[in-house]
Amino acid sequence: MQHPHLVVDITGHGYGHLSQTAPVIRQLLTVIPTIKITVRSSLDQTLVLSFIGNKELNRIHFSPPGPDFGMQMHDALTVDSNKSLQHYQFLHQNWPEKVNQEATNLVSLEPDLVLSNISYLTLAASAQLNIPCVALCSLDWASIFNAYCSDMPGSSEILATMQESYQLAEAFLQPRPHLPMTYLENAKPIAPISGPTTDKTKKLRQQLKITTNQKLVLVNMGGMPLDISTDMLPLMNNVIWLIKKPDNASRPDIVDIDELAFEFSELLASVDLIVSKTGYGMVVQAAYAQTPILYIERGNWPEEDHLWPWCCEHNDCERISLKEFKSKELIRKVKNILDINSVSVSPKRLKRGEVEAADYLVNLLKEKN
Repeated sequence: MQHPHLVVDITGHGYGHLSQTAPVIRQLLTVIPTIKITVRSSLDQTLVLSFIGNKELNRIHFSPPGPDFGMQMHDALTVDSNKSLQHYQFLHQNWPEKVNQEATNLVSLEPDLVLSNISYLTLAASAQLNIPCVALCSLDWASIFNAYCSDMPGSSEILATMQESYQLAEAFLQPRPHLPMTYLENAKPIAPISGPTTDKTKKLRQQLKITTNQKLVLVNMGGMPLDISTDMLPLMNNVIWLIKKPDNASRPDIVDIDELAFEFSELLASVDLIVSKTGYGMVVQAAYAQTPILYIERGNWPEEDHLWPWCCEHNDCERISLKEFKSKELIRKVKNILDINSVSVSPKRLKRGEVEAADYLVNLLKEKN
């Protein structure tokens, strides 16, 4: 097929799903220069293009997304279980009609292949139309929903539909580290997926006019908002905090990253430490950049038990509770990790999951056409 059309659905629940999918899209554009890609996501189009690469502006098309909302959140760290259940109950009302409507939307796009990270409604609709479909993610909404809503009325029927829909995919590509998803018969684990990292340490330090003994600490919570006041960032000897739109920019030890002429991926690879929350995209990209990470725990978020051991193996890392983050314990944790230099296995020596995923999709296109 000379001009295959791939429809890509990306959940807007934070930036992690985009950070996993964008490298696969870039790889596909390289391998199949004539491919047409239509992205459906609730995320801002400018943001999506910034992850894929703005030079691909004319090669990426957009279409309205389906109802893929993930979990409802109180804040970046806390799931609202009751509200999440209400949203899923509404989604699953008249489920066959919802699948039919999504199938109608897909028919109008005329895709040759559908890639979903990780709408299961998209997979159900694709399967109904006999359009090849693939899931890609380190987690699935069925496992997340089960962790938070399994003891609530009506949850078992919703969970069963979720799991059945994910099974309809040709394969569920699981970039490591991933949730077990033991119910899947179509699971296909692949190597980790990370966005690009470009080390511009020298240029960044020159712009900030700082000495060699000063440490740069980037504070960023990804795509889920968490209110971080500069009052929470302690004055520390030889530590410069980099944060987006600080509420107190007058402190000499605080820099607004929006005033720096650097992409986020460049900052991530050029600082001495990143402080973030538990999340696939930040943890894996920090490891590939070999930038130590201190992450704020998300309590009972199911991914954390799988991200933490992988992070410990491939990077220097510490974790901290939100309560500790707001106390003097933050000083101890930051000092501790800045003094460590013991990375055991560099993920740069691992295979690239985006290459594995793209190869699978290319072969599937060849088989189905």
